[in-house]
Parts: sequence; structure tokens; C-alpha cells
Amino acid sequence: MTLQPTRPRVATLDALHDQPDSTAEDVLRAVRRQLRRVSDQAVYDSLRTLTDAGLLNCSQPTGRPPRWSLNNPAVGTSGWAVDRSDSSRCSASACWRVGLLTVRR
Repeated sequence: MTLQPTRPRVATLDALHDQPDSTAEDVLRAVRRQLRRVSDQAVYDSLRTLTDAGLLNCSQPTGRPPRWSLNNPAVGTSGWAVDRSDSSRCSASACWRVGLLTVRR
């Protein structure tokens, strides 16, 4: 699976790197601080796409809104592998932005 690093996706990863265990509304507010002109739908689509790709975890406590956090594919969660060639100090989105992060199944 190949994902393009769109601005909403990268901003979503940045938001969850800075504030793990966030609701969709928390992520939307954080993304809007970074990208002033972004639609709600673009952020919701990013959450769904990144979750489907295994880069995010989504949990929904009983009676609470769903919460997202970064998945750590480097430890083998969800069967995804991440190649971070010489990128041990960068966040997933920063690595993705400079081409150091590739996701493969």
C-alpha cells in the first residue's frame, strides 16, 4: 500500500505526535492551527486512511468519543513494517515528509 503524504495527512500525524490519545475534534483543532484552510472531511478522511494503513490506532471507550494515537509499526503492530533509514530521531510525519518513512505490508 502506498500513501501519498498529503498536507492533511501529515498535519494529522503531527497533531497526534504532539497530542496522543486525541478525539477527532482535538485533531481537527490542531490541524487547523497548522493548515488554516482545511475541511473537516479532509481531516476525517485522513484519520480513516491512516488508521486503515496501520499508522494510527483508534479506540472507543464505552460512552466516549473515539480516540486516536500513533501506532508504532516498528514493533510489528498490525503486521506493518516501517523503514526509517537513519531516522531514529524524527517523528513519523517528519520522516514521511523527507522520504525516510515507507510503509509496506
